[in-house]
Amino acid sequence: MTLNRRIHHVFRPLVAALALALAVVLVMQTSGYSVTSARVQAVERVAGTSTKHPASLKQVLAAVKAAGMLKRLPASVTPRVLESLANDANSAWALPDCQPGYTTTSLSRAGLAGCTFGAAKYRHTLMVIGDSHAAMWEPAFNLIGKRIGWRVIDITDDNCGPAALHYYLYPESREFSQCDKWQTWRMSEINKIDPSIVVLTGWIGGNTGPSVQLTPTLWEQGIESTIHQMRPGIRSVVLADMPHVLTEGPECLAKNSSNIQACSGSAATIVPTAFNQAEAAAAAATGQYYVDPTPWFCDQVCPDVINGIDVYTGLYHINHAFAAYLSGVMQSALEPALSAAAAPA
Repeated sequence: MTLNRRIHHVFRPLVAALALALAVVLVMQTSGYSVTSARVQAVERVAGTSTKHPASLKQVLAAVKAAGMLKRLPASVTPRVLESLANDANSAWALPDCQPGYTTTSLSRAGLAGCTFGAAKYRHTLMVIGDSHAAMWEPAFNLIGKRIGWRVIDITDDNCGPAALHYYLYPESREFSQCDKWQTWRMSEINKIDPSIVVLTGWIGGNTGPSVQLTPTLWEQGIESTIHQMRPGIRSVVLADMPHVLTEGPECLAKNSSNIQACSGSAATIVPTAFNQAEAAAAAATGQYYVDPTPWFCDQVCPDVINGIDVYTGLYHINHAFAAYLSGVMQSALEPALSAAAAPA
Protein backbone atom coordinates (compact mmCIF):
# COMPACT_ATOMS: atom_id res chain seq x y z
CA MET A 1 0.00 0.00 0.00
CA THR A 2 1.41 3.44 -0.90
CA LEU A 3 2.03 6.06 1.79
CA ASN A 4 -0.83 8.13 0.40
CA ARG A 5 -3.27 5.23 0.68
CA ARG A 6 -1.98 4.23 4.12
CA ILE A 7 -2.49 7.75 5.43
CA HIS A 8 -6.04 8.01 4.12
CA HIS A 9 -6.76 4.51 5.35
CA VAL A 10 -5.66 5.51 8.86
CA PHE A 11 -7.37 8.92 9.02
CA ARG A 12 -10.96 9.94 8.62
CA PRO A 13 -11.38 13.10 6.51
CA LEU A 14 -10.47 16.14 8.58
CA VAL A 15 -11.45 19.72 7.96
CA ALA A 16 -8.52 22.10 8.37
CA ALA A 17 -8.15 25.73 7.46
CA LEU A 18 -4.48 25.34 6.62
CA ALA A 19 -2.29 22.35 6.18
CA LEU A 20 0.58 23.13 8.53
CA ALA A 21 3.68 22.25 6.55
CA LEU A 22 1.96 22.58 3.18
CA ALA A 23 1.50 26.26 3.88
CA VAL A 24 5.24 26.57 4.37
CA VAL A 25 5.84 24.71 1.11
CA LEU A 26 3.41 26.90 -0.82
CA VAL A 27 5.06 30.05 0.46
CA MET A 28 8.43 28.70 -0.67
CA GLN A 29 7.09 27.84 -4.10
CA THR A 30 5.19 31.09 -4.73
CA SER A 31 7.50 33.71 -3.25
CA GLY A 32 10.89 32.02 -3.37
CA TYR A 33 13.11 32.33 -0.36
CA SER A 34 13.58 36.06 -0.45
CA VAL A 35 12.74 37.60 2.88
CA THR A 36 9.34 39.17 2.31
CA SER A 37 6.88 40.24 4.97
CA ALA A 38 4.27 37.91 3.46
CA ARG A 39 6.56 34.91 3.83
CA VAL A 40 7.50 35.77 7.40
CA GLN A 41 3.84 36.21 8.32
CA ALA A 42 2.94 32.87 6.74
CA VAL A 43 5.69 31.06 8.65
CA GLU A 44 4.51 32.73 11.84
CA ARG A 45 0.93 31.57 11.25
CA VAL A 46 1.75 27.92 10.64
CA ALA A 47 4.22 27.82 13.54
CA GLY A 48 1.85 29.54 15.94
CA THR A 49 4.45 32.18 16.77
CA SER A 50 5.11 35.80 15.85
CA THR A 51 7.99 38.16 15.30
CA LYS A 52 7.05 40.28 18.31
CA HIS A 53 5.70 37.58 20.60
CA PRO A 54 7.55 34.28 20.16
CA ALA A 55 7.05 31.28 22.41
CA SER A 56 8.99 31.61 25.66
CA LEU A 57 11.26 28.97 27.18
CA LYS A 58 8.59 28.23 29.80
CA GLN A 59 6.00 27.70 27.08
CA VAL A 60 8.29 25.51 24.96
CA LEU A 61 9.32 23.33 27.90
CA ALA A 62 5.65 22.92 28.89
CA ALA A 63 4.77 22.01 25.30
CA VAL A 64 7.56 19.41 25.17
CA LYS A 65 6.41 17.84 28.45
CA ALA A 66 2.78 17.79 27.35
CA ALA A 67 3.75 16.31 23.98
CA GLY A 68 5.28 13.32 25.75
CA MET A 69 1.84 12.44 27.15
CA LEU A 70 -0.20 12.83 23.96
CA LYS A 71 -1.88 9.68 22.69
CA ARG A 72 -3.67 10.73 19.53
CA LEU A 73 -2.38 12.78 16.63
CA PRO A 74 -3.72 16.36 16.92
CA ALA A 75 -6.06 17.68 14.25
CA SER A 76 -3.46 20.21 13.07
CA VAL A 77 -1.30 17.39 11.69
CA THR A 78 -3.54 16.38 8.83
CA PRO A 79 -2.97 13.68 6.21
CA ARG A 80 -2.00 16.40 3.74
CA VAL A 81 0.59 17.74 6.17
CA LEU A 82 2.12 14.29 6.57
CA GLU A 83 2.16 13.77 2.83
CA SER A 84 3.97 17.09 2.33
CA LEU A 85 6.65 16.15 4.87
CA ALA A 86 7.08 12.48 3.99
CA ASN A 87 10.35 11.03 2.71
CA ASP A 88 12.37 13.83 4.34
CA ALA A 89 10.82 16.33 1.94
CA ASN A 90 13.48 18.77 0.82
CA SER A 91 10.89 21.54 0.55
CA ALA A 92 10.25 21.36 4.30
CA TRP A 93 13.78 22.10 5.51
CA ALA A 94 16.03 23.30 2.66
CA LEU A 95 16.84 26.75 1.24
CA PRO A 96 15.70 26.65 -2.41
CA ASP A 97 17.45 29.87 -3.44
CA CYS A 98 20.58 29.00 -1.49
CA GLN A 99 21.18 25.32 -2.16
CA PRO A 100 24.66 24.64 -3.57
CA GLY A 101 25.11 21.45 -5.57
CA TYR A 102 27.69 18.85 -4.65
CA THR A 103 30.11 20.24 -7.24
CA THR A 104 29.85 23.81 -5.97
CA THR A 105 32.98 25.22 -4.34
CA SER A 106 31.90 28.85 -3.84
CA LEU A 107 29.04 31.29 -4.38
CA SER A 108 29.11 34.66 -6.10
CA ARG A 109 27.92 37.80 -4.36
CA ALA A 110 24.71 37.42 -6.33
CA GLY A 111 24.45 33.86 -5.06
CA LEU A 112 24.86 35.04 -1.49
CA ALA A 113 21.87 37.34 -1.95
CA GLY A 114 19.66 34.24 -1.96
CA CYS A 115 21.28 33.20 1.32
CA THR A 116 20.61 36.51 3.09
CA PHE A 117 17.72 36.91 5.52
CA GLY A 118 16.74 38.90 8.59
CA ALA A 119 16.53 42.69 8.65
CA ALA A 120 16.90 44.82 5.53
CA LYS A 121 18.45 47.62 7.59
CA TYR A 122 21.06 46.41 10.03
CA ARG A 123 24.19 47.24 12.00
CA HIS A 124 25.22 43.68 12.79
CA THR A 125 25.45 40.43 10.85
CA LEU A 126 24.95 36.89 12.09
CA MET A 127 26.28 34.10 9.87
CA VAL A 128 25.19 30.48 10.05
CA ILE A 129 27.60 27.87 8.71
CA GLY A 130 27.42 24.12 8.34
CA ASP A 131 25.44 21.56 6.37
CA SER A 132 21.73 20.92 5.99
CA HIS A 133 21.41 20.87 9.76
CA ALA A 134 22.33 24.55 9.66
CA ALA A 135 19.95 25.31 6.77
CA MET A 136 17.02 23.73 8.59
CA TRP A 137 17.25 26.42 11.32
CA GLU A 138 16.86 29.34 8.89
CA PRO A 139 13.31 30.35 9.94
CA ALA A 140 14.43 30.74 13.56
CA PHE A 141 17.40 32.93 12.66
CA ASN A 142 15.36 34.87 10.09
CA LEU A 143 12.76 35.78 12.71
CA ILE A 144 15.46 36.66 15.23
CA GLY A 145 17.17 38.91 12.69
CA LYS A 146 13.93 40.74 11.95
CA ARG A 147 13.16 41.03 15.65
CA ILE A 148 16.47 42.57 16.66
CA GLY A 149 17.46 44.30 13.41
CA TRP A 150 20.32 42.03 12.33
CA ARG A 151 21.20 40.65 8.92
CA VAL A 152 21.47 36.85 8.69
CA ILE A 153 23.60 35.07 6.09
CA ASP A 154 23.46 31.30 5.63
CA ILE A 155 26.60 29.72 4.20
CA THR A 156 25.46 26.13 4.18
CA ASP A 157 26.15 23.17 1.94
CA ASP A 158 24.59 19.73 2.31
CA ASN A 159 26.98 17.14 3.76
CA CYS A 160 29.71 19.78 4.30
CA GLY A 161 29.75 20.31 8.05
CA PRO A 162 30.95 23.16 10.28
CA ALA A 163 34.02 21.36 11.63
CA ALA A 164 37.26 21.75 9.68
CA LEU A 165 37.42 18.12 8.60
CA HIS A 166 37.54 16.13 5.38
CA TYR A 167 34.04 14.87 4.54
CA TYR A 168 32.69 11.92 2.60
CA LEU A 169 29.76 12.19 0.19
CA TYR A 170 27.64 9.13 0.88
CA PRO A 171 24.95 9.95 -1.75
CA GLU A 172 27.64 9.53 -4.41
CA SER A 173 29.94 7.09 -2.54
CA ARG A 174 33.03 9.25 -2.91
CA GLU A 175 35.33 11.63 -1.09
CA PHE A 176 33.75 15.08 -0.94
CA SER A 177 36.68 17.03 -2.38
CA GLN A 178 34.50 20.01 -3.26
CA CYS A 179 33.73 20.42 0.43
CA ASP A 180 37.42 21.03 1.12
CA LYS A 181 37.37 23.95 -1.33
CA TRP A 182 34.00 25.12 0.00
CA GLN A 183 35.45 25.32 3.52
CA THR A 184 38.34 27.46 2.26
CA TRP A 185 35.93 29.79 0.44
CA ARG A 186 33.58 29.82 3.42
CA MET A 187 36.32 30.97 5.77
CA SER A 188 37.41 33.62 3.29
CA GLU A 189 33.85 34.99 3.16
CA ILE A 190 33.54 34.98 6.93
CA ASN A 191 36.67 37.04 7.30
CA LYS A 192 35.69 39.41 4.45
CA ILE A 193 32.17 40.03 5.71
CA ASP A 194 33.40 40.19 9.33
CA PRO A 195 30.11 39.24 11.02
CA SER A 196 29.50 39.95 14.67
CA ILE A 197 28.53 36.32 15.32
CA VAL A 198 29.01 33.01 13.50
CA VAL A 199 26.79 30.07 14.47
CA LEU A 200 28.33 26.66 13.75
CA THR A 201 26.08 23.65 13.57
CA GLY A 202 25.71 20.43 11.62
CA TRP A 203 24.92 16.74 11.49
CA ILE A 204 27.11 14.56 13.65
CA GLY A 205 27.30 11.08 12.18
CA GLY A 206 29.53 9.03 9.95
CA ASN A 207 30.12 11.98 7.67
CA THR A 208 33.90 11.53 7.61
CA GLY A 209 33.42 8.37 5.57
CA PRO A 210 33.82 4.62 5.95
CA SER A 211 37.59 4.76 6.45
CA VAL A 212 37.70 7.45 9.17
CA GLN A 213 35.90 6.92 12.47
CA LEU A 214 34.31 10.14 13.65
CA THR A 215 34.96 10.38 17.38
CA PRO A 216 33.92 13.15 19.80
CA THR A 217 37.57 14.13 20.09
CA LEU A 218 37.99 14.47 16.32
CA TRP A 219 34.81 16.52 16.07
CA GLU A 220 35.90 18.76 18.95
CA GLN A 221 39.24 19.40 17.24
CA GLY A 222 37.51 20.20 13.95
CA ILE A 223 35.17 22.73 15.59
CA GLU A 224 38.08 24.38 17.38
CA SER A 225 40.02 24.58 14.12
CA THR A 226 37.14 26.37 12.39
CA ILE A 227 36.85 28.89 15.21
CA HIS A 228 40.60 29.55 15.27
CA GLN A 229 40.54 30.42 11.55
CA MET A 230 38.14 33.32 12.11
CA ARG A 231 39.29 36.90 12.42
CA PRO A 232 39.82 38.00 16.06
CA GLY A 233 36.74 39.73 17.39
CA ILE A 234 34.23 37.50 15.62
CA ARG A 235 32.17 35.70 18.22
CA SER A 236 31.21 32.08 17.65
CA VAL A 237 28.25 30.07 18.91
CA VAL A 238 28.41 26.28 18.70
CA LEU A 239 24.86 24.96 18.34
CA ALA A 240 24.46 21.28 19.22
CA ASP A 241 22.69 18.89 16.89
CA MET A 242 19.07 17.75 17.07
CA PRO A 243 18.17 14.35 18.58
CA HIS A 244 19.08 11.48 16.28
CA VAL A 245 15.60 10.04 15.93
CA LEU A 246 15.04 6.42 15.03
CA THR A 247 11.70 6.70 13.22
CA GLU A 248 10.71 8.79 10.20
CA GLY A 249 8.17 11.17 11.68
CA PRO A 250 5.49 11.55 9.00
CA GLU A 251 5.42 7.87 8.07
CA CYS A 252 5.41 6.71 11.68
CA LEU A 253 2.68 9.14 12.70
CA ALA A 254 0.50 8.04 9.78
CA LYS A 255 0.72 4.44 10.96
CA ASN A 256 0.22 5.25 14.65
CA SER A 257 -2.32 8.07 14.75
CA SER A 258 -4.00 6.60 17.86
CA ASN A 259 -0.72 5.95 19.66
CA ILE A 260 1.77 8.58 18.57
CA GLN A 261 4.13 7.80 21.45
CA ALA A 262 5.14 4.78 19.40
CA CYS A 263 7.07 7.33 17.34
CA SER A 264 8.80 8.96 20.32
CA GLY A 265 12.37 8.10 21.24
CA SER A 266 14.02 7.93 24.63
CA ALA A 267 16.19 10.99 25.25
CA ALA A 268 18.81 8.76 26.86
CA THR A 269 19.08 6.82 23.60
CA ILE A 270 18.77 9.35 20.78
CA VAL A 271 20.46 12.49 22.08
CA PRO A 272 24.13 12.51 20.88
CA THR A 273 25.40 13.35 24.37
CA ALA A 274 29.08 12.54 23.84
CA PHE A 275 29.30 14.79 20.78
CA ASN A 276 27.31 17.54 22.50
CA GLN A 277 29.85 17.45 25.31
CA ALA A 278 32.65 17.64 22.76
CA GLU A 279 31.10 20.74 21.21
CA ALA A 280 30.69 22.34 24.63
CA ALA A 281 34.35 21.62 25.29
CA ALA A 282 35.35 23.18 21.95
CA ALA A 283 33.40 26.34 22.76
CA ALA A 284 34.96 26.54 26.22
CA ALA A 285 38.48 25.94 24.91
CA THR A 286 38.15 28.81 22.43
CA GLY A 287 36.34 31.17 24.81
CA GLN A 288 33.14 31.07 22.78
CA TYR A 289 29.49 30.20 23.34
CA TYR A 290 27.59 26.93 23.35
CA VAL A 291 23.85 26.28 22.93
CA ASP A 292 22.23 22.89 23.54
CA PRO A 293 18.70 22.75 22.04
CA THR A 294 17.92 19.31 23.51
CA PRO A 295 15.38 20.59 26.10
CA TRP A 296 13.40 22.17 23.25
CA PHE A 297 12.93 18.68 21.77
CA CYS A 298 13.02 16.28 24.71
CA ASP A 299 11.98 15.74 28.30
CA GLN A 300 12.29 12.08 29.19
CA VAL A 301 11.23 11.28 25.66
CA CYS A 302 11.62 13.17 22.39
CA PRO A 303 8.12 13.42 20.84
CA ASP A 304 7.46 13.67 17.12
CA VAL A 305 4.66 16.22 17.60
CA ILE A 306 5.18 19.33 19.75
CA ASN A 307 2.78 22.29 19.95
CA GLY A 308 0.69 20.69 17.20
CA ILE A 309 3.65 20.62 14.79
CA ASP A 310 5.21 17.53 13.24
CA VAL A 311 8.80 18.17 14.39
CA TYR A 312 10.72 15.99 11.92
CA THR A 313 10.55 15.50 8.17
CA GLY A 314 12.37 12.18 8.40
CA LEU A 315 15.40 10.83 10.24
CA TYR A 316 17.67 13.77 9.54
CA HIS A 317 15.89 17.15 9.57
CA ILE A 318 13.42 19.25 11.48
CA ASN A 319 10.43 20.91 9.88
CA HIS A 320 10.94 24.63 9.12
CA ALA A 321 7.66 25.34 10.93
CA PHE A 322 9.11 23.89 14.13
CA ALA A 323 12.30 25.92 13.69
CA ALA A 324 10.15 29.05 13.46
CA TYR A 325 8.31 28.05 16.63
CA LEU A 326 11.66 27.88 18.44
CA SER A 327 12.84 31.35 17.38
CA GLY A 328 12.16 32.84 20.81
CA VAL A 329 14.08 30.23 22.78
CA MET A 330 16.89 30.35 20.25
CA GLN A 331 17.11 34.11 20.70
CA SER A 332 17.18 33.78 24.49
CA ALA A 333 19.94 31.18 24.26
CA LEU A 334 21.94 33.50 21.99
CA GLU A 335 21.41 36.54 24.20
CA PRO A 336 24.84 36.47 25.91
CA ALA A 337 26.56 36.47 22.51
CA LEU A 338 24.13 39.01 21.00
CA SER A 339 24.59 41.41 23.91
CA ALA A 340 28.36 41.09 23.84
CA ALA A 341 28.45 41.70 20.08
CA ALA A 342 26.15 44.74 20.25
CA ALA A 343 27.92 46.37 23.18
CA PRO A 344 30.04 49.44 22.37
CA ALA A 345 33.73 48.63 21.93
